Amino acid sequence: MNIQQSPPGLRLEKWLRIDPLLQFAGISMGISREELYEQVWAETMLKVAERYNVSSSYMARVCTILKVPRPPVGYWAKEAVNRAPPKPPLPVARPGDQVEWTPGAALYRPLPEHVPRTPKRPASLRTPRVQAGQANPSTAASSPHAILAGVKGILEGAKEADDYLKPTKRFMVDILVSKALANAAVETAEALFQAFESRSHSVRFAQSTMQFSRLDFDEREVPPGVYPSWPSRWRPDRATVVHIGSVAIGLTLGEMTEALEGAYVKNKFVPMSDVADLRGGARIAASSWISKKDVPSGRLRLRAYSPYHDTVWSQSWDEKSPGDLKKRLPEIMKQLERSTEQIAVLVEEARVRAEKQERQWQEQQRQWDRQAQERRRAERRERSLKDLGDVFAEWERQHRLDGFFREMTARAAELSEADRLALGVKIDRARQLLGQTDVFDRFTSWQPPED
Repeated sequence: MNIQQSPPGLRLEKWLRIDPLLQFAGISMGISREELYEQVWAETMLKVAERYNVSSSYMARVCTILKVPRPPVGYWAKEAVNRAPPKPPLPVARPGDQVEWTPGAALYRPLPEHVPRTPKRPASLRTPRVQAGQANPSTAASSPHAILAGVKGILEGAKEADDYLKPTKRFMVDILVSKALANAAVETAEALFQAFESRSHSVRFAQSTMQFSRLDFDEREVPPGVYPSWPSRWRPDRATVVHIGSVAIGLTLGEMTEALEGAYVKNKFVPMSDVADLRGGARIAASSWISKKDVPSGRLRLRAYSPYHDTVWSQSWDEKSPGDLKKRLPEIMKQLERSTEQIAVLVEEARVRAEKQERQWQEQQRQWDRQAQERRRAERRERSLKDLGDVFAEWERQHRLDGFFREMTARAAELSEADRLALGVKIDRARQLLGQTDVFDRFTSWQPPED
């Protein structure tokens, strides 16, 4: 369901908040690339922007992010004299590209289209040139995958928190490791991503959290069933996803922890296997409180998951020994390719659930509207009855007063002239004090209740 204009009398941002469930994939209230392409080539950018209550420069940014070509400067003047250049075609969206825009939602910068250029290294640090026919081991390292460019430097400069790196940069690949395993993790990610790309599976960042969500990573090697998953120590702003056909799969590469017994020596946890190597190790082992702690194991876990909202699917591959994950990449590729059908079924089921919830929400809204109308109808009826009762009470009061004053005037006729004049003055004064109301005017202004 696509909305190009809000209903009359209702602001666009309010209209977009009516049915939040429609933001789920497949029931989107966004503007598709195709619709935006037709609009910007049918009228000026200013008019298109006014339709969505944004500025023309903001609308131009939307076109850039959705990769929608827009008319160049002076196009409409040339169009008026039939000298405008031909309209360029809408480029085909690649897997992972943002294909629609929801007015009022945040804009996300487009992802890099190429590998960033790395600065030249000093001559003293350059790798010696190899002879023709020899393999150059640095070739792959000099051309990293686009989303891995610069990651090694970021991890090298990151501080540790609870034994794991906590980079200050949040817009980066989903890797959660200790400093000792940072280089090995990046190399494994490079091998993994290049293996995907070799099979025409694009690895990219999710365009937005509204499109795909990241699943928290549990780094414990054997998570106990009675305890909930640990929240990740660090998490990126957006998920790292691989697009296999039309299905996206989230990826997290993290270092597992293992529970070790140890003692705290000078506020630092030391495994029992290392306590004996310390000076006075036997005394420390005998006198210290022995406890367990989850510490980085030096082995990686690749976790794949469904990033689609309201779907639950994940699969993990754990290293038995450091470095063996790269040997299992062909097997991992095949398993993930087979899993796309299952994920697609889960997404379709989620879409059906979302449609059902949306119908229920709309029915609930209609029921609330009917109840509100009944309340307003009952309030109007009660108010109308009260007003009518007030008119009747005033009419009755007026009749009683008129009867009273007629009787007083009739009785005054039996008195002497002086007493009659004095009583007449009192009657006039009493009428002024009590006041006179035109009951007929009040009744004509009374509003009967609406049916």
